[in-house]
Amino acid sequence: MANAPAWPRPPGALRFRLGRYPRWVELFFTGLLVAVSLLVVWFSVYVVYRLFSDQR
Repeated sequence: MANAPAWPRPPGALRFRLGRYPRWVELFFTGLLVAVSLLVVWFSVYVVYRLFSDQR
């Protein structure tokens, strides 16, 4: 009983090592993160531009 796992593992749980995903999943979500970051930066610059351009 000393070597028994603390919780029962579902079938197929050890197919991938813990925290390891296929390379294409990492690339997809990294690209998505970069795209959303660029969109946020563009929108913040646009909002600041509109705030200063409407005050004339």
